[in-house]
Amino acid sequence: MRQITPAYRQRAAAPGIGFARLATAKALARLDGLSPLAVARQRYGEDSVVVATIKAAVAAGSTTAGNWAADLISAEGGVVFDFLAYLRPATILGKFGANGVPALRAMPFRVPVVTQTGGGAGYWVGEGKAKPLTAFDFDRSTLEPLKVANICVLTEESIRDSSPSSEAIVRDSLRDALAARLDIDFINPAKTASAGVSPASITNGAATVASTGTDADAVRLDVRAVFSKFIAAGNTPSGGVWVMSSTTALALALMVNALGQAEFPGVGMTGGSFMGLPVVVSDFIGNIVVLAKTSEIFVGEDGGVSVDLSRDATLEMSDAPGQDALTGTGSSMVSMFQVGAVALRAERTINWKRARASAVAYLTGVSWGGTVPVS
Repeated sequence: MRQITPAYRQRAAAPGIGFARLATAKALARLDGLSPLAVARQRYGEDSVVVATIKAAVAAGSTTAGNWAADLISAEGGVVFDFLAYLRPATILGKFGANGVPALRAMPFRVPVVTQTGGGAGYWVGEGKAKPLTAFDFDRSTLEPLKVANICVLTEESIRDSSPSSEAIVRDSLRDALAARLDIDFINPAKTASAGVSPASITNGAATVASTGTDADAVRLDVRAVFSKFIAAGNTPSGGVWVMSSTTALALALMVNALGQAEFPGVGMTGGSFMGLPVVVSDFIGNIVVLAKTSEIFVGEDGGVSVDLSRDATLEMSDAPGQDALTGTGSSMVSMFQVGAVALRAERTINWKRARASAVAYLTGVSWGGTVPVS
């Protein structure tokens, strides 16, 4: 049996590393026929969060105050939150409710919410005249729990590596794929809802305005146009947030007037403020600029990431697998055991929905600052 060299004892870990160490300890235990607790003790130390996490996960106990396992459950939550703290800032969703950006409206799963979508009317009535009738429009909606997931395959050699980089591979592989999927589907206007699978983007079916040009005057005209669309629908600017690409935000930051002064001094490629409202940036948004009212966008999530690993699984090595639990297609499959690999699967439960279609308006064809040369 291979002796595992102790490493990282009592060393402060970078964000997300605690989660990756937990996955690594479980993978090494599977590879070497050891218990995850033994691997974690040798590798990270008896007092590490990883050891406390595995104790909580393996041993029996309850969440009742005073029970011997109560503190261990808290430690387990710390490791999962460690990964979430690394994932969320990388996503559009993770930037709401932080650094001066208003939060989206949190909504529990499967709890009905009634939204008024149309108002009634009042009338002046003369003496002895009939009073007109009026009606209102309401919508009843719920958020169902939906999953975003990925599978990362690593070789045994990579898992066995005791350097910090091997743990960062696990962390970054899961983080990057989930972050990209969430950002794209949250903001892409072409993303429609798939019943029971995924939500429509917040821009799908929202009001649009075509961008008029590239210079600062065109920017101001575009802003007026999208605000007019936004306000005409009854939305107040309060609680509004801009969502744009980091390259669009950079273009705004680089615009200067004839005196060399910044045209839009509050914004930069990492965000900031534009026309009095906070800016959220993403690398996945493309050439649109979105104006969204945060209080009119519902979001539900369970706050955790579940991770499973297997050395014995057989996988369809594809980003568009055709297999399902009901019917097989006979596609070529790869055995993790045969090729000496480990499969790690991460899942997160999340869903979102616009309360009203008018809660979002966006500019299309944005090329503020001009087209960037590519050669």
